[in-house]
Parts: sequence; C-alpha cells; structure tokens
Amino acid sequence: LRTMHVSNGGFGKAINDIAEALTMNSSLSFLDLTNNNIDDEGADYIAQWVKSSSTIASLNLSRNKITNKGGSAIAESLSTNSSLHSLNLNFNCIGTEGAEKLAHSLEINNTLEILELIGNHIQETGCILLSEALSKNKGLTELVLWGNNICNNGAVAFGKMLSENDKLEYINLRGNSITNEGIESISKGIRQ
Repeated sequence: LRTMHVSNGGFGKAINDIAEALTMNSSLSFLDLTNNNIDDEGADYIAQWVKSSSTIASLNLSRNKITNKGGSAIAESLSTNSSLHSLNLNFNCIGTEGAEKLAHSLEINNTLEILELIGNHIQETGCILLSEALSKNKGLTELVLWGNNICNNGAVAFGKMLSENDKLEYINLRGNSITNEGIESISKGIRQ
C-alpha cells in the first residue's frame, strides 16, 4: 500500500489503531486523514509513526481537532523524519505554541518542502518564530499561512527572512491583517 485516503471518516479515538497498523506498512508514501475528528492524542499516535517512517512523503491532517499539544507532537516528529516532503495541518488550532515547535523543527529539518497551516490561530508571535526559523531552513519551498491573524510585525519578519532565504518560492499570507507597511517590508525582502 503506497497511498491511503481515509478522509471524512470520523475516526477520532480509533486513530491509534490505524497508526499501529501503519507501523506494519513499509511502503506508504501518501496519507490523507482529513476531517476525522483526530484530537491531540490521535495526533501523538500519528507523530510516533511519522518519527519511524522512512517512506511517508505527504501527510494531510487538515480539518481535525489538533491543538497546540498535538501540533507540537507532529512538529517534534519532523526533527527525526527525513522522508516527509508535504505536511498539511490546515484548519486545526495549533496556535502560537504549535508554531513555535514547528519553528524549532524547521531549524533542523531540511527535507520538508510544503507546509500548509491555514486557519491555525498562529498569530503574530508564531509568524515571527516561523520567519526566524526559515532564515536558517533551506528545504521549505512553499508556506501557506492564510487566515492566522498575522499583522504588520509578522510581515516585517517575513520581509527580513526573504532577504536571507533563497529557497522559499511561494508564500500565501492571504486573509491576514497586513497593511501597506507590511507589504512594503515583504517587497523590500524580495528585492534584496
């Protein structure tokens, strides 16, 4: 089995059984668990599996019930996993704390290329922490932070990061509260 789509299943607590079964599979490269009521405990089971997987390339955990605790567990798994290239955590609630853990992992992990975090309540502080990490990260090419309550200070941090990171190709900051001041900072970073 290389690809598994089990979205909209409402697994919730049963995810631990799925994660345990996944440890027996040595070829799965794409896993979509969108909208399954996965909570922090379930995210921890998935994170433990990601840590040990050498084949998973794409993981979609969007539209679940993952908060900062589960987001932190997933982030920690990135510190040891070198096969994951795409991670989608859209429409969860990892918050600033989850973003901080992701930032720490991105300082270590250079194999993740796509990170999607739409609607995760990352806020300004989380955006700044991710920007600082991306100044050092040379793997990520796409970052989606749409709808995370990011304001101008986050945009200024992104501008600074863009002047130091030549690997990032796509950033989506739509649906945030960035004004002309923030746009100018991003533009300045792109030009440098």
